[in-house]
Amino acid sequence: MIRLSRYEKLVEHITDCDRDILEFAAARAAVFRLLARLWGEELSRDLAELLSRPPLVEVLHAIADFSMPSRVEDRDLQQWAVDYCQLFVGPRGHLPPYQSVWMDRRLAGEAAASMERFLQLLNYRPVWSQRLMADHLAIQLDVMAELLERSTRPDAFSREERRWLADLLINYFRQHLCWPQRLLDQVARRAITPLYRSLAKMTDEFLRQECELMLGSGPGFDVHGCDSHP
Repeated sequence: MIRLSRYEKLVEHITDCDRDILEFAAARAAVFRLLARLWGEELSRDLAELLSRPPLVEVLHAIADFSMPSRVEDRDLQQWAVDYCQLFVGPRGHLPPYQSVWMDRRLAGEAAASMERFLQLLNYRPVWSQRLMADHLAIQLDVMAELLERSTRPDAFSREERRWLADLLINYFRQHLCWPQRLLDQVARRAITPLYRSLAKMTDEFLRQECELMLGSGPGFDVHGCDSHP
């Protein structure tokens, strides 16, 4: 049985419309959305310029020594695109950011089927779902953001529905966001640009914090700490 008292207490406070907690959930959702976008596609100029300006650049640097040039040049975008492709796209020796690859040792394994069930349950389709399989890390991060955003709308749900959503948040994280440790370690070692080394570190730090918040354990974040799928 999972001990979830800290996080259950957090989510139950949503019932009382506690402003600070709602804002905290919204802020966490925004980080999940940002990470999803960075994992899901090559870095665009618009996002790169946003990341290179204060206050976001200072916040990200404090979290993971995240570094961006003060002015984004075409050569920067090209280097990041090359790094993204050699890390995640291939054709050979890359690191597919799919849970099935790292847990089931094949594409489209049980992790992908489990993610499809979650997507159907939520009636939600992330923007990348037409070109990425459901257990891609970007989609998993995006779904977590969606769950957190729904938790910030307490007036839209009954008390029972809010409790169901709290349980779903925890179970979803436990089944689909505890696995990436080996992937993140490999990305940090094999990235050729500071951007993607920082992305691996930032994702690792954030997921560890979320793991401690929801599951009550920081070191438990690794591929072996995940359960099987629903």
